[in-house]
Amino acid sequence: MILQEFIDNNYNIDDFKQYSDFLTECLNKDYNNCPTHKHHILPKSMNGSNVSYNLIVLNYEDHFIAHLILANCFESGTPEYKSNLYACKLITSYIKKYMNIKNYEVPEKYSEFWSLSDTLFKDFGKGRNNYFYGKTHSEETIKIIKEKRAKQVFNVESKQKMANHLLTLPNTQKGKLNPNYGKTFEEIHGIDKAAKIKQKLKDKRANYVRNIPNGIFKCDIVIDGIHKSYYRFCPNCNDIIYYNGKRASGWQTITTAHKNNVICMNCRVKRRYSILKIN
Repeated sequence: MILQEFIDNNYNIDDFKQYSDFLTECLNKDYNNCPTHKHHILPKSMNGSNVSYNLIVLNYEDHFIAHLILANCFESGTPEYKSNLYACKLITSYIKKYMNIKNYEVPEKYSEFWSLSDTLFKDFGKGRNNYFYGKTHSEETIKIIKEKRAKQVFNVESKQKMANHLLTLPNTQKGKLNPNYGKTFEEIHGIDKAAKIKQKLKDKRANYVRNIPNGIFKCDIVIDGIHKSYYRFCPNCNDIIYYNGKRASGWQTITTAHKNNVICMNCRVKRRYSILKIN
């Protein structure tokens, strides 16, 4: 129903006959003994919805074919063509993943689809060919993704795999074992790319905004040739104490001193002198 309405409003019905006939044929197939997907007859990328009459159960193979046929209903390079090819690519990864994890015996004809997908997707998904190129997630989508990740629960086996990975990775990439050990940015990335990365890091540092607690204030002065970025007041004499807080270690010094109400150097000297005088 949704597909028919979409075609009537935008395209010639004859162009979609092969797609329609294929889905009709799939309705009579038995998928009880193989993994399946729910296929959107009119894909969500083409404004399809999750209503029951827009969904049909297909196995991985037929799901791949359905999107491949639908992609060929459109001219190469159109958003509809790209989105359906991208769906084919995802389904191919599902097939491989299912084989590796659950030892599912895939018929030999699947190899044809893999080789076909390798040909189709050789340059697909790179740069401007990427279906998502130039697009961003909506605020609603970002919220949904965050909520799903917050609810994500790992089983004991998954946690153990991650723990083992973290234990082995540092030993294989630490120090001289790291393939980039002793190399400069230019040697690793090339002169042009290294310049871009350095500029990006420089801009990121320049635009970085710290969460400054109450009692610490920003400044931009040079004292005895040393640049000072922050200051606070001594809790004892109310004198100004300057800090160079650009580096992480400097910022740690400021926050620790502020938290522990550390007094200025003059007050410390006076306190020591008074203790010595008493003794």
